[in-house]
Amino acid sequence: MIRLSEYSDSHFNNVKNIQIHEFQRDFVCTPEDLINRLNQDRINHAMCVILFAENPCGVFLMKELAPKEYFLWEMMIDKHYQNRGIGKMAISDLIIKLKNTHAKKISTTIKKNNNTALNLFLRSGFKITNEIDDNINLEMEIYYD
Repeated sequence: MIRLSEYSDSHFNNVKNIQIHEFQRDFVCTPEDLINRLNQDRINHAMCVILFAENPCGVFLMKELAPKEYFLWEMMIDKHYQNRGIGKMAISDLIIKLKNTHAKKISTTIKKNNNTALNLFLRSGFKITNEIDDNINLEMEIYYD
C-alpha cells in the first residue's frame, strides 16, 4: 500500500505539485524549495517519493550527517492524502530502508507549535532530545534484532 521510491527527475512534476494545507505553510517549505535544496547538493541529500497505491502523495528529503547517521530535512504529505496513516506508514518504511543500510540514527527538527508532526514522530518512535528557541529536535536510535 505504501512504498518509497528513490527520487528521479521523472518525479519532478509529482513533487512540484504536492499541495499542503494553508496552516502548514509555517511548518514546511514549498515543494519548489525542496527540489532546489536537492538540486544544490545531490551528493549529500537524498529524496524519496512516498507512493500510496502507486500514486505519488508525499516526499522525504534526507541528508547523511555522519556515517550511518541521517537527518530528515523535510517530510511532506499532500493535503489530499493526510489523516489516513500514510505518514506513519511512510516513516516505518523509511526506517526499514535505513536498517537495510545499517544506519544507526535518524534525527529531525520541527517547529514547537507543529503538534501534528510532533505527535506523528513520537508515535513513530522518535524521542525529544532538546528544544532550542522555537524548535524541537527529535531522534531515533535504530536497533537491530
